[in-house]
Amino acid sequence: MNLYQTSEDRENEELIASAMTKKFGGSFKKIPYTYGLDYLWMRGDKPSRWIEIKKMNNAWSEHDQFMFSLHKIQCANTLFDSTNFKSFLIVWWTDRVGLTPISNLVCGEDFKLGYYGRADRLEEPQVYIDRTKFKTLELQLDG
Repeated sequence: MNLYQTSEDRENEELIASAMTKKFGGSFKKIPYTYGLDYLWMRGDKPSRWIEIKKMNNAWSEHDQFMFSLHKIQCANTLFDSTNFKSFLIVWWTDRVGLTPISNLVCGEDFKLGYYGRADRLEEPQVYIDRTKFKTLELQLDG
């Protein structure tokens, strides 16, 4: 578990991982937090994708962009450079689940860069991805 992750966050990740494997097959293997992302998606016994999962408490349409740490993009790129497997971000909003690639993105084209911090966290560089870049996933969620 990383510095800011709660047990509820972990349960939400597991719900998404389970729904993804039911719909698309394979298995999601939780990876150590030192990798910077949440899962390695296995297809049979072969790794296929790196996955980061986020659960939001707002609707998809509430904000034009999704914000998350630049550090996640750095981790996705490092994992791609090391393995040649792409990384994807799965976001569970209150009204939909969306997926977007997060490896090999171009700043200014695929995302905007900003600087932000919440009251309970340090300020840091943040990535802003337009919500229209997310492909909607039709998943059966049991939570």
